[in-house]
Amino acid sequence: MEAIDVLDKALILAWHQGWHPETLDGILPWWRDQDNWIPVYIALIAWLIWKQRLKGFYLVLVAGATVGLANTVAAEIIKPLVGRIRPCNTVGLLEKLDLLTGCGPGLSFPSAHAANHFALAVFLGLTCFAERPMWKWIVVVWALIISLAQVYVGRHYFSDIAAGGAIGASIGMLGAWLANRYSLWSKSTIS
Repeated sequence: MEAIDVLDKALILAWHQGWHPETLDGILPWWRDQDNWIPVYIALIAWLIWKQRLKGFYLVLVAGATVGLANTVAAEIIKPLVGRIRPCNTVGLLEKLDLLTGCGPGLSFPSAHAANHFALAVFLGLTCFAERPMWKWIVVVWALIISLAQVYVGRHYFSDIAAGGAIGASIGMLGAWLANRYSLWSKSTIS
């Protein structure tokens, strides 16, 4: 972990001291805030239930359980075991970062933001958007930008979001497999 820590600190410093395009300063802090996506989540839930009725409600429940599991694994199990301090709370590093949001008291590794959003993106890609390749990529790119925005604002290292993304994607695949395997319907794809 020490070699990863050294690389992470070098990468985040390079990002914040040179590769940090100011044109994104007004966009990425907003983009990473999960509260800003609540209207999209509500619209997605409404669309699924309206379009597929009981099947849509089933997918909403399994998606919620999938994201909940990803959050629990990342934030409640792994973070306390690893105990890594956020870059924005690390003395000697904090002063060199271009912080655009508050830091928060939580731990850093893995990123629960990345885990949650990749779990949802992969779940949606393998169920609701299974036959819509463009939408699969849209939700994955959406999760990736949210994750990278965590590095942009100084709350996470690159390995935090990589690990969170891998955890989330794995749990998203599991959730989609369970949703498709134990569904009363032949497919979970929304037509």
